[in-house]
Amino acid sequence: MSELSPEERDVLLSTFLASYNAQHGTAYSFESDGPAGRDFDYVCADPARPREPLKIQHTRAWTDDNNEMRHPADVNKFVVRVIKRRLEEAGVLDYHVSIRVVGLPASKADKYNLVETVWEAVAYAINRDDPAGTVRRRLEFNDHDVASYFDPIRAFIKDLEITKTEPPEGTPAQVFWSPTVNVAGVVDGTFRFKESLGKKEGVYRGTSGDLVLIVDYEVMPYAEEYDVDAIKAWVAARGAAFKEIWIVSRWLPPSAHRVWVGT
Repeated sequence: MSELSPEERDVLLSTFLASYNAQHGTAYSFESDGPAGRDFDYVCADPARPREPLKIQHTRAWTDDNNEMRHPADVNKFVVRVIKRRLEEAGVLDYHVSIRVVGLPASKADKYNLVETVWEAVAYAINRDDPAGTVRRRLEFNDHDVASYFDPIRAFIKDLEITKTEPPEGTPAQVFWSPTVNVAGVVDGTFRFKESLGKKEGVYRGTSGDLVLIVDYEVMPYAEEYDVDAIKAWVAARGAAFKEIWIVSRWLPPSAHRVWVGT
């Protein structure tokens, strides 16, 4: 997976350092990226501790590459961008399209056919007349509906809702979307942490005692109410070859928690 962009790095480190400095009574800030070939990604410095650089190793929390990476990218490419472009080209104002796509056909031709059917549903909703109201729901479809109109997309589109704001505000139409895949069970934050730490320790093999490891929950956030304590208990029972380990979520609101301190 690609390295963080400077903007992503700054969000990650600002979230982490705010909590780290508060916990340690320090004033570390980002100084530089780690030198090529070294075992740390970032160096942070505290003016009061010139001989104590904070060396940070970054790793992403484990993700299901197909369901959480490739599928969302394909949904955005083949469905969302097309709907957005057609709404813009038609000059549609004051509409909100919400769609949940749980799968896509295998071939490009079938993907294009799917988005054409979705667009027909959107166009149908935009052009129908409904009683006036503060927010007019023009169309609401989910996979429990029995409507032959939606049979061609039922296996791929589980929710599709089009609403219009009244009175008009003159704002461009918006598309809200979710690429949620039909999977058995939810992969929790603790499992993601275990997978990430195991892979990272396999690379360093005991040479990371002076490093702070940040496990970056980029794709899905961890749950503060139960993942933090569960991760702490798991690491405490087995130990870890890092000076400290922190988990950081860049989801709003961003958060950072220390889950391990080396002995």
